[in-house]
Amino acid sequence: YCARPALLTLWNRMDEACTGTVSLAEWANAMRACVVPDEDFPWEWIARYITSLEEDGSCMYATFLGRFENTLLRRLAERWHGGALTQLAPGVKTREEAEDAWQKIDRDGNGKLTYLELRPLLRTRASQAQRKSKHVEFDAQADDDRVYSVLQNLDNDRSGFVDKE
Repeated sequence: YCARPALLTLWNRMDEACTGTVSLAEWANAMRACVVPDEDFPWEWIARYITSLEEDGSCMYATFLGRFENTLLRRLAERWHGGALTQLAPGVKTREEAEDAWQKIDRDGNGKLTYLELRPLLRTRASQAQRKSKHVEFDAQADDDRVYSVLQNLDNDRSGFVDKE
């Protein structure tokens, strides 16, 4: 559960064509890097039991991560969703302003926002203040969870990306 943001980051990097899928080998490598860092752990064998594989053997990673949604995640997403959108494009009121804001956020111009593109933009003011505070320890995992929950809320088709439409 706690590895979701790290897994999504790795899979977004591997998925250069933004298809929402990775090969079984890529899926297993990310699981080894983020969940069980043991080269002998049989992720390739276990995959058929814990994720749905496509006919070509690839894995739709956002669908896999979506299986770990829970009530807390949904409540966090509801709480942070509105503020995050305001943070992404402050002051946007017209469609033209929204188009301009999208162009600035979508760095590669492919019409899809990845976790990697959204993450630096969705850092909350609270987390920024928390980082500066001498009295409160910054919790990077909690910050990543907030960003992940907002992405999940915006990802309507569970592709792992926020589509322009």
